[in-house]
Amino acid sequence: MLFETDAAKVRTGVLNRAVASLGALEGVEAIYLSGSLAEGVADAHSDIDLRVVVSDAAYESVLARREHLPTTWGPFLFHQTVAAIHTVSYYESLTKADVFYYAASAVVPSPWFNLGTQVVHGRSARLETVLADSAAGNFVAGPGEVVGQLHKCLAGLVEGTKRLLRGERLYGTALCSAAVHHLLIADDLLAGRAPLGSSKRERRVAGELTERVAVSVDMPRLPLPIGQVQAGVPSAEIVAYVTALAGALRMVLDRATGEGHCADAVAARLRLAVTQMVDLAGAPAGAAPLEAMPLEAMPLEATPLEATPVGETARGEKPVG
Repeated sequence: MLFETDAAKVRTGVLNRAVASLGALEGVEAIYLSGSLAEGVADAHSDIDLRVVVSDAAYESVLARREHLPTTWGPFLFHQTVAAIHTVSYYESLTKADVFYYAASAVVPSPWFNLGTQVVHGRSARLETVLADSAAGNFVAGPGEVVGQLHKCLAGLVEGTKRLLRGERLYGTALCSAAVHHLLIADDLLAGRAPLGSSKRERRVAGELTERVAVSVDMPRLPLPIGQVQAGVPSAEIVAYVTALAGALRMVLDRATGEGHCADAVAARLRLAVTQMVDLAGAPAGAAPLEAMPLEAMPLEATPLEATPVGETARGEKPVG
């Protein structure tokens, strides 16, 4: 078997065959690209982000073929994901095709369409109307969305810190890196940007916050035996790592509070938790702690626990609703 080695050539071939085979299916109203290819900024490593709009009547029939279809589009290697409406497949040269299937009635106006949408098959009147109605859309944080992301960030950092103190560097840094994604989503929402979090962050948003959270992918050395770490002899690397991430969280929390996304009582509890996290990591007692309100003085008003931006997926995919 002859293998194609040029990634761009493989990607073009997979895309063309995908559009041809999907477009030939009864009920497929439109196919469009999103992501880097649609935006015209693709490089050799860019994925194929394909979205398929199917009539409601034919939707289940087309969806039933979602696992088989990608195996016919090129030099197939494996599926990463076969989910309810979504497949992720890999081809030679490590080309990735990320395909979502949407029922036509589920496609509604969204600011995600403004990030780059290129229709490559069909001219669905419904999709044309949705694209036109999306043009004036902006990303606006809904009630509880920002503080919800901060909750998730802080929980991840706390659990990551605990793992690091146990000597579990791999899992600890993985938890902290995932927590940073939520922090950057909160920052995106505050700035009115698409909530992509850590995805493409270095290219999208330069500045102090991006530089601060870059430490999350560094793995702090643990020069002391685990027993000594647990006994209260901290690693300077862990202290520096956790303190840097705590500082980044404080930056975003301060902005969220100042702009009215986080109530003062909630912010006080979060600041107290951040201070305790840094103390847990082994920071010196004299390290400038944030002012903490006594717990008994804090009104425990209800706050939303879940705040995933509407329509957002784990990878920041363009939603339809």
